[in-house]
Amino acid sequence: MDASEITELLQLWHLDNDTTWHQLVPLIYEEMRRLARYHLNQRGESAEFQTTELLHETLMRLEQQDRVQWSDRKHFFAVATTLMRRVLLDHARERRAGKRGALAVHVPIQARDLEQPIADHALIALDQALTDLARMDPSLAKLVELRVFGGLTIAESGRVMECSPATIKREWQTARLWLFDYLSVS
Repeated sequence: MDASEITELLQLWHLDNDTTWHQLVPLIYEEMRRLARYHLNQRGESAEFQTTELLHETLMRLEQQDRVQWSDRKHFFAVATTLMRRVLLDHARERRAGKRGALAVHVPIQARDLEQPIADHALIALDQALTDLARMDPSLAKLVELRVFGGLTIAESGRVMECSPATIKREWQTARLWLFDYLSVS
C-alpha cells in the first residue's frame, strides 16, 4: 500500500468524494480488514459480527466523513479505528438493552491481556472510561484507543502520535493505572 497515494487521495476527497472514495477503497481495504479482524478477535468467538460485516459498516460510516480535512494516512486510520469501535459499541449496546447484570466489570488494559475477549458490558464500560479520560487528557485517551482498539504496538503508537517510544511507554503506564482506578470504582 503506497502511503503517499493514499494521502493524496484523502486530501482530494472533499473535492470529488464519489470518484476519490472509489479509488481509495481498494487501497485501504486489506488494512481495514486486518483492523476489523483484530477487533473481532478481541470480542471472542461469541461476537455476532463477521469480519466483512464490521468492515463494511465501518466503510459506510467512513464514506460519510467526506468533509474531513485528512492530514495523512495515519489520521485516516485513527478515525477508522474510532468508527470501528463505535460500530462495536452500538452493537454491544443493542445487545445489552434491557438486560440486567452486575455493574462491576473487568476490562483488560494490558497488552498481554488483550488476547482475551472483551465482553459487551466491559466494552461499554471502557468506552465510558475513555470518554471521561478524554475530557482530562485527550492524548492519553487516544493512546488507549490506538493500543486497545487499534492493536498498535508502543512503536506504532509513537509514530501515529509523533512521540518517542519512551514517552508512549510512560503514557501507556499512566493510562493503564488511571483506567484501572476508574474501572475498579465502577
